Amino acid sequence: MIVLGKAPARIHWRPPGAIHHARWIAKLIYGIKIYLFRNQKDVFKLTKKEDYEERFVKFGALLYTKAWNEAPLSTEALANDLQLWKDLKKIRVRNFEISKTSRDVFERHLWYLSDELVELAIFSDNIISEKKQTVSNLTIKSEKSE
Repeated sequence: MIVLGKAPARIHWRPPGAIHHARWIAKLIYGIKIYLFRNQKDVFKLTKKEDYEERFVKFGALLYTKAWNEAPLSTEALANDLQLWKDLKKIRVRNFEISKTSRDVFERHLWYLSDELVELAIFSDNIISEKKQTVSNLTIKSEKSE
């Protein structure tokens, strides 16, 4: 929230816990701290990459954090990935470079999408009943044709 302009009344910094083993998110957490303290020149001596750091942190705050937090919910995986893909497409207008790079990386990780994952969408709270029925009907047709 601080990155997006809303500071809470109290801030207490803690070292990362077990989640620090996820290297990518650790970089994001570190980047957020650099971004928040960027005006304290005696603490951080930033270079021209400061602009990249700001874009990276805003990408993380606006898009990636939600997807990261909901990643353990297998029933929501398909809907979350689709939403992340749509969000990356939306930011293409504002920041083509980050959108393109992120989408390229995301495409390399779509190998896991399968029929079974689509069927998990039936149990999602974020998908409307009509779409669940469509998925169910397609699954039944597919099984009958085999």
